[in-house]
Amino acid sequence: MIFNLKKMVNNNNINTINIIALPLILNSLTGLLIGMLDQAMVGRISIFAYGAVGVIVTTLYSISGIVGMIAVSFNILGSQSMGLNDNEDLYNKFRITLVLSLLLGLLFYTFILIFKIPMLKIVFCLEGEILDEAVKYLNIFGLSVGLNLIIFVFSSLFKILKMTKWIFYGSLIANISNLIIDYILIFGKFGISKMGVTGAAIGSVVALFINIVVYILAIKNRNILKIEVKDCKNYIKQLVRKTIPLMGQEFLEGTLFSIGIVAIVSRIGVLEVASYTLLFNIINILLMPMYAYSSASLNLVSQFSVSKSKNKMKKIPELCLMMSVLFYIISSVIIILFKRTILGFMTNDISVIDFSSTYLILAISIQAFNLAHSIYKYSLQGINDEKWVFVVSLVINLVSMASIVWLVFIFKMNFSGVYIGLGINYLFLSLLFYYKYSKSIDRKFIVETI
Repeated sequence: MIFNLKKMVNNNNINTINIIALPLILNSLTGLLIGMLDQAMVGRISIFAYGAVGVIVTTLYSISGIVGMIAVSFNILGSQSMGLNDNEDLYNKFRITLVLSLLLGLLFYTFILIFKIPMLKIVFCLEGEILDEAVKYLNIFGLSVGLNLIIFVFSSLFKILKMTKWIFYGSLIANISNLIIDYILIFGKFGISKMGVTGAAIGSVVALFINIVVYILAIKNRNILKIEVKDCKNYIKQLVRKTIPLMGQEFLEGTLFSIGIVAIVSRIGVLEVASYTLLFNIINILLMPMYAYSSASLNLVSQFSVSKSKNKMKKIPELCLMMSVLFYIISSVIIILFKRTILGFMTNDISVIDFSSTYLILAISIQAFNLAHSIYKYSLQGINDEKWVFVVSLVINLVSMASIVWLVFIFKMNFSGVYIGLGINYLFLSLLFYYKYSKSIDRKFIVETI
């Protein structure tokens, strides 16, 4: 994993990578900022509304992330078609995936309409006013799962076609529309009655529709959205085989492992939980470039795999890792230098700010191992090793969780033990993923001079 920087920076592949990654980074940053403003408006309705919206949004976004792995599978399979210069096959796969996403969204929304009240009462133990607010919000916002699936599929297509600027444009227009509609409907402006959480839900759903309209306009001249599909049965089989382990991976890392860590931290103390949440939000901002470059690596590795271009496949993850490290170092230095100002923007609790400041450098240092872990995980998925990635991740995550419990409760390392355990997890996964990827491209692919 040693970089030959001069040789790599002169490589034209870095331009292709940045064409994909940079708009994704901008998209994440603008989405974060506008999302915070949106939450602030909801927070001014009532504490019940804020809590209800928080529960619904967090749950549905988690579900969308897991089911949305169908779009990642399309990204991999579509990139392989692109690598063969078979645009018609790519567009055919896109149309089939789009229809499947629409059907999944409709099924999920039907389920919500039928079982919303028992689900909110039994799973989330909601009752009284917060239950009423949650039902009003869910009645409309339940549509977001299907709409987000459609957006994910479009986003994958834009990544394959290297048109990621449209992901940024669509998201920016939709987010700004969301703010405007929320302001009008939530607070009752321009002669419209106050609608509270119902207005917030309408604003979010309308914004998603606007996002899709922008995406449709972006490809309207490419003859992609015609009513024609071929070899549907075979492609769906491929899609299902690839999606299942990807869903398992997302559920493991995005849900189970995260819940496990929070459960451990919550047993240390309230201050630690608040500080972990604050540091988690800071780290997520720092990792935005990592996710963008991981996506670029998956996209290009999948594309080059069909032409068996070994040298290109080796350099793409290295370049993506180099760029991720560069962004991470610069962003980390800024956050460390202005830590109290940045932490103070997110909370006004002095005890949480002081405690978080103490552990900020440790948290940032530990997450540095996550960069290689993420990029080589996506790269392995791009060469059809997603099942191996899932099994290894499951084993290492379980061992790491046990290690964190041991460090926190047996060795009494408390909060430090959580981050040290996370560091061990990411370090081992990084080494294993890098080793597996190197061996896989040596075994599967031929050498090509660039």
